[in-house]
Amino acid sequence: MKNNLRLNVLSKNLLVALDKISKDEKLIKLLGNNSKNPLENNTECKDILLENLFIEPFNMEVPQEQKTELRIFFPEGTFESSNTLSTSVIYFQIIIHKNLSRIIIDNEKTLREFEIMDTIINLFSKEVIKGIGNINFQGYQYAFIDKDYHMYTLMGEVFNGQ
Repeated sequence: MKNNLRLNVLSKNLLVALDKISKDEKLIKLLGNNSKNPLENNTECKDILLENLFIEPFNMEVPQEQKTELRIFFPEGTFESSNTLSTSVIYFQIIIHKNLSRIIIDNEKTLREFEIMDTIINLFSKEVIKGIGNINFQGYQYAFIDKDYHMYTLMGEVFNGQ
């Protein structure tokens, strides 16, 4: 299955993904609510779009405060001979402070980073997303950042993004 996309469509696709994430209450709470029970706590989350959600890769500069970040970007793509994008890969990077990892959801202990990954997969793989298309999630990778932060990168291949 081919995308036949021009590169300028990728910026629109990132904005579509950003919008979809910003409308998902569970994901917003997982990113912005630092409590042990992020889904049950009714405190208002910070402005997630400005402080926790970015459309560029992690630059190895750790936040000063304890927080969870989500970074979305297209790290690679391949072209056909007609200079159209034939495939692209999307990354969702979750950068998390170790003290925010252990949480409780529905009276069950779990890890915030895996709840975020699961929510992203459910959000983007159930249907064709207008502007993005289908995302076929390929897997994830772990990376140690420093004594306080670590990162998971969830990777997916994008199909029919027009």
